[in-house]
Amino acid sequence: MSQNQPVFSLTGLSAATFTPFTQDGDLNLDVIEAYAAHLIANQVGSIFVTGTTGEGLSLTFDERKQLTQRWAEVCRGSALKIVAHVGSLNLAQAQELAVHAEQAGVDAISVIPPFYYKPDSVDTCVACCESVTRYAPKTPFYLYHIPSWTHVTFSAPEFLQLAASRIPTLCGIKYSHMDLMELQVLLSEPFKKWDILFGCDDALLPAMSLGVTGAIGSTYNFAAPIYLKVIDAFKKGDLNEAQAWQLKSVRLIQTLSKYGFLPAAKHLMNHVNVPCGPARLPLRILEKETIQKLDAELDSLGALDWCQL
Repeated sequence: MSQNQPVFSLTGLSAATFTPFTQDGDLNLDVIEAYAAHLIANQVGSIFVTGTTGEGLSLTFDERKQLTQRWAEVCRGSALKIVAHVGSLNLAQAQELAVHAEQAGVDAISVIPPFYYKPDSVDTCVACCESVTRYAPKTPFYLYHIPSWTHVTFSAPEFLQLAASRIPTLCGIKYSHMDLMELQVLLSEPFKKWDILFGCDDALLPAMSLGVTGAIGSTYNFAAPIYLKVIDAFKKGDLNEAQAWQLKSVRLIQTLSKYGFLPAAKHLMNHVNVPCGPARLPLRILEKETIQKLDAELDSLGALDWCQL
């Protein structure tokens, strides 16, 4: 799969899904069917499960399996493709999650490098990913590159070059990084054979101008209409219109970030009728008065209208 153009590829918008919790903090698997329907109705083509947005590393091992299994069941036979993040600080656990994901029938898996005891070189990072992907030998694999969170810093192009001969299922990278110079390299020859999925929603337009055709992000869960406007205007060559819609995304993200991005974003899901519950500690638990201020600011901004175009 890695030697030629990958047989698996994602284009358009992919939502990094939230993990739905009850108010008591338990998994709420009952909402996932409605969640999937909401995404499909908003032209989101795929999902990324149990990643950063999904609070994946705050879930128990069993919760990650349950969540992946339920999404796989709901997505089966639908237009919604599923990428399961199976990365862990514990590679043995990541291997078991990879086995489970493949058995569940996901479309692809992704692995974040261990980031407490970090790989000391690109070669070691490849070895970590190789040790996981061999447990899902039939499932396409994406490296999850998010150095702002992991502080695992290495050359993403070098990773692809080294991994090409060692990871047969290598399909590409979920590139959640604002290094647009490196992104240009990843989108050039000889890297065009791989799928580069951009992971910074607030810079989708600049990334598209460099050649990005697929993106994975948190705000696509509730604000896909904004980004569909960005994409449509860009394709029509109307840069002013594309910039105007991208600026709405920036202002929305800035507003949510003032209240703690993930807790605030999960709250916003209530406004699109997909209740995802609160975030899990150590993330902030929003108090009632804070939620009222957040809603007032979102309403003043016009964001609630943008999310339901």
